Formats: sequence, C-alpha cells, structure tokens
Amino acid sequence: ISMGGEYQYFFSPIRVSTNVDGKPGSLQSDDELRSQQLLLFAQADVELPASFFLTLGLSYNKLKYDFIARFVTPEISQHRNFTPQLSPRVALLKKFGEDLSVYGSVSSGFSPPSLAEVRPSTGTYNNILNPEHGYNYETGLRGSLLNHRLLFDAAFFIFKLDETIVIQRDEEGADYFVNAGKTDQRGIEARIAWNQVMEGRTLSVFNAWISYAYSHFRFDDYVQDGVDYSGNRLTGVAPSVATLGLDATVWKFYANATVAYVDAIPLNDANSEYADEYVLVGGRLGFKARIGKSLPIELFAGIDNALDKKYSLGNDLNAIGGRYYNAAPGRNYFAGVTFKPVFRAR
Repeated sequence: ISMGGEYQYFFSPIRVSTNVDGKPGSLQSDDELRSQQLLLFAQADVELPASFFLTLGLSYNKLKYDFIARFVTPEISQHRNFTPQLSPRVALLKKFGEDLSVYGSVSSGFSPPSLAEVRPSTGTYNNILNPEHGYNYETGLRGSLLNHRLLFDAAFFIFKLDETIVIQRDEEGADYFVNAGKTDQRGIEARIAWNQVMEGRTLSVFNAWISYAYSHFRFDDYVQDGVDYSGNRLTGVAPSVATLGLDATVWKFYANATVAYVDAIPLNDANSEYADEYVLVGGRLGFKARIGKSLPIELFAGIDNALDKKYSLGNDLNAIGGRYYNAAPGRNYFAGVTFKPVFRAR
C-alpha cells in the first residue's frame, strides 16, 4: 500500500506592453493569475492466488483559480473553485509463467484546464472553461520469446472523454479554447523488438524494433457556433503512426537508423483540410574509444530527413485563413565530438 499528497501554489503576473524598437513601451494590460491545487492519492497492489495481481487506486483532486485584471478601473476579480473529484482505478494482471502476461484495467480521470487555456494569447480570461472527465478501458498483453530476446506488447483501449478541450484561433491568429462536448477515442498500440547483446563478439549489439499505433478518434457530440462536427475525426491526431528502428555496434563503431511514418492529420474541426502524410528517415554513425585510461571520446555524424520530405511540424489547428502549417527542416546533417573525462578520488 502506498499513499501520498501534493500541494501546488502558482502565481503568474501577466503584463503586456507595446513594442518600441524591441523595448517595452506603454503598458497595455496588467493581469495576475493564481492557482492552488491539492492532490491526494492511494494505491494498493495485491498478489492473489494463481499468479493474479490486483491493483486498486484512488485519487482526490481539488483546484482553485483566482484572476485579477489591474489595468482597468475598477479592478476585475474572478474566482473559480472546481468541484473536487475522486478518480478510481482498478487493474488485474495474470501471469502465464515468466514470459507472458495479460492485463485489463478500468479507470476514470479528471483534467482541469491549464493556466494557458484559461488565459490564452487572446488576453481574455475564460472563467467558464470546464475540466475534462474521462473513462478509460484497456486490455493488453506483453511477453517475450527466445530467451527474452524477442519482446512484444500490444494494447487495445477505449477512452470516453467528456468536455474535451480543443483549441480555436481568432482572426488575428491568437489562441483560445472551448469545450467540445464528448469524444470517443479508440486505438491499438503494438510493438515488437529484438534485443541481442553478444559479449566478446565483433558484432556486440544488435537491436531492431517496430511499433504501430492506430487512433480511431472521433468527436462524439460537438456543436460549435451552430455547426455540428459530431462524427468528425479529432483535430490534430494522425490515424496511423509507425516507427521502425535499428541499432548495431561493431567493434567500437555503432550505427542507429530510424524510419517514421505519420498519416495525414486533420487540421480543423470540419476535417476540410489535412496535412499530408510523410515518411522521415534518419541515421547516426559513431565511434567510441578511450584516450589513455581516463578520457573516453566519441565521434559521431548523422542525417535527419534523409529523403528531404516537405512536411509541417507543429501544425496550428483551426487557424484562420488556412495558416495551419509550420515548415519543418529539409534534409540536414550534424556531426560532433564528445569528451567525458573520468576523475577518480584518491
């Protein structure tokens, strides 16, 4: 049995001034935002007969926001006490020997709006933004084969989220946030990896892995400004993401290579604009040695975006005027040297 607690107090003065040749000019706004958060939690792990393992957890969350706008006369003061939330979790795992386990879990969660969401770049304090509440159902398995060299795990989940917070942008490109009603998030995550270490061999390390995630995320009940987006894909989420990797060490040389695939991403709630799918390839070669007895040295060089793909990184979702994209670097290279002196006390 484990238990604990955490208390956080946050204070942020937010002052905006005119820009006069890179220096602050006259004051345009003077706000103060404070928050207090209390978290209490407890968890019990119980070993049952027949290699069953039960986990029971519970957390208590309490949050308060205080906002003061000092630039106006009279000052504007707003307060928000969120209803305290209890979030339980139950999980059960069954072991089949040392190489396979199957598990299932049911949990609920509470996620209050962050400070950046209640006071976004529009400069307007949002005192009616509601916390997100969710229920997660998950089942999966993990295990190994061939003397723990071949590792695998897979999970299937259903996540029901109420009062989902989504980002919007006004005509000037400033962010603000709204509650989007309900979302239905279902997905599969899987990974297979081969890990082999061969002491005393020329090829001493050989690791390879592939991972895949499928995200069937949909707006379940979302109406914004009279427009019904229910059934649309969740904004900013790629339906499929896959990664392939390889690590190898030969004598004192090592090599790493990765290939990542990202599916087309919906950029607005209407699903009328998508960022194109893309494949990224990168790699790194290195040499590790030792100068004398106390100076390890590493030389390395590598490449990112080897296929020179054009893609957008960190998209601006629901941007006005189609300003969704932030261009990512094309093909680029890097190299370096690292020294790590070892000092021994006498």
